[in-house]
Amino acid sequence: MKKHILLFLTLIAVGCKDDGTTPEIPQRVTLTLIDAAVKETYLHIAASNPASNEALALLRNGTTVMTFAAVADTNIADTALTQTTTYQYSATLQTTSATTGKSNAISAQTLAPTSHDWHFTTDSLGEVSSTLYDVAIVNDTLAYAVGEMYLRDLTGQVDPILYNLAIWNGSQWRIQRVPVPLCPNSTGFFPLRTIFAFAWNDIWLSGGGEMIHWDGLTFRGDCSMNPLIQGAITKIWGTSSAGLYAVGGGGTIIHYNGSTWQRVESGTTVNLLDVWGAPDGSMVWACGWEDFQPTVLLRGSGSTWEKRYEDPYPFVLRRDSLSGIISSVWTPASNRVFAATYFGVYSCAADTRGYGKRSTFGNPYLPGFPFRIRGSGVNDYSIIGDYGMVAHFNGVTWKYFAELYRDNIHLNSVSQRANLVIAVGELYHPIYSRGLVIRGSR
Repeated sequence: MKKHILLFLTLIAVGCKDDGTTPEIPQRVTLTLIDAAVKETYLHIAASNPASNEALALLRNGTTVMTFAAVADTNIADTALTQTTTYQYSATLQTTSATTGKSNAISAQTLAPTSHDWHFTTDSLGEVSSTLYDVAIVNDTLAYAVGEMYLRDLTGQVDPILYNLAIWNGSQWRIQRVPVPLCPNSTGFFPLRTIFAFAWNDIWLSGGGEMIHWDGLTFRGDCSMNPLIQGAITKIWGTSSAGLYAVGGGGTIIHYNGSTWQRVESGTTVNLLDVWGAPDGSMVWACGWEDFQPTVLLRGSGSTWEKRYEDPYPFVLRRDSLSGIISSVWTPASNRVFAATYFGVYSCAADTRGYGKRSTFGNPYLPGFPFRIRGSGVNDYSIIGDYGMVAHFNGVTWKYFAELYRDNIHLNSVSQRANLVIAVGELYHPIYSRGLVIRGSR
């Protein structure tokens, strides 16, 4: 009997012996790189069925740099990094006593600052009450500007029939007249207010109450959206001619799917001044303001839009949140938006309700009221405005080109592509205002 008991205990001891292996940690976390800047990386973390007692930890080069309560889906920014450096990232799910999940490993390389070495040339277009409202660059030898330009005829008198389109061919400007629909059933030569170009043969323009499409052969006017708008169209943006947005007065947002226009409920009656979206169209932003009304920041996609921020008193500087009149928006990616106000440029996460990181070269105000911000990347964008204000951000620092300052220069818009930037507006005079182009290259 004793032998049987001894054998039984021996078998139990052998069966319970530790084999020296560690249980496999399941992959419950997916890590994705959204974007990288000069000193930051932006990551998306998705966790499978996180429990209330679990935390997410982000590891950079094997060292934990961030820990927070586990959520199923979130975006995070890793900051204070070194430029042009490659980092390895992973993430884990943890309880107080164990690691309960792991992620895939990814790498991310930070960017280098771009050059501030811009060299500017100034051109004037038109005579007597001429001005340019918007500009679009297609490539380094093709750009378009729209507005109203008047020339003198052979007798020296001002021709009352205006020109509304200027075309840059890489060496000089040529101006022409584009017929504008006078909805519902007439046309004439009227000022053009905004332009957006996908290619040389795919361009959209508007004078405020209609849309005009250039297909490489013909300018085709369209009045079908006219009953849908509450005020004049101010800006156009899209990913293609089958995914186009326009904003305007009275809170107007309209969307074009390639065949029909649809009115979108914006949730505001404020005049909308600008619209821009992520390259994939997943996130689109609009902003606006008018006298005695709040300034607003809207976010949407397709027919679904919402008000993300509203400030009825936009005259107080708040360094940790949006402050001032939001006059322009621009974004290079789906995870953030840059908003321009007279206090500077605010970098806001896509889920912002007003929080934003302020970047500025003013103290506290910019040298001129900003009317447009556009760029080629997070480390390469420009802002323009009153008094000939032109400034460039390279991912780390601002460069304000004070040599362009003049108290009678009003810049309305800017376009930047690679090493070409073009700002347009007017050289103001009570009678002899001229359309103005400031063209920069590097």
